[in-house]
Amino acid sequence: MIIRKPIKEEFEFQDAFFTIRQLTPGQRMQAGDIGLKKRIEYRIADEKRDAVRVIEPDAIKEREFVTKTVLVGWRNVFGADGKELLCDDANKIEILNGVEGFYAFVLEKLDELDKIAETESKAIEKN
Repeated sequence: MIIRKPIKEEFEFQDAFFTIRQLTPGQRMQAGDIGLKKRIEYRIADEKRDAVRVIEPDAIKEREFVTKTVLVGWRNVFGADGKELLCDDANKIEILNGVEGFYAFVLEKLDELDKIAETESKAIEKN
């Protein structure tokens, strides 16, 4: 078994450059958990009050977690005032919510990184 560090690469999107890092297996599981709303509902049936656990998807929280986790740097990203933005969680969420197609770009690049890692792992296993 080989434990590798997640791959990270820089990609261009709308004249800016974003450094994206693979999710680790643990982070993938965490994203799945974060992407679920869990609550208890009480329902009355046949004069009985029963507690029922309800789980619903929460895509917004999952997208925010993934974006904050995998986006590890950027260049040429500017705010409305023309100043370069710091790569912090608040600005990551601002870009996620304010730039059309950004999350699709992030997912596409994560897929590319996973394919690169898979190819590298197969090459290592052969040797």
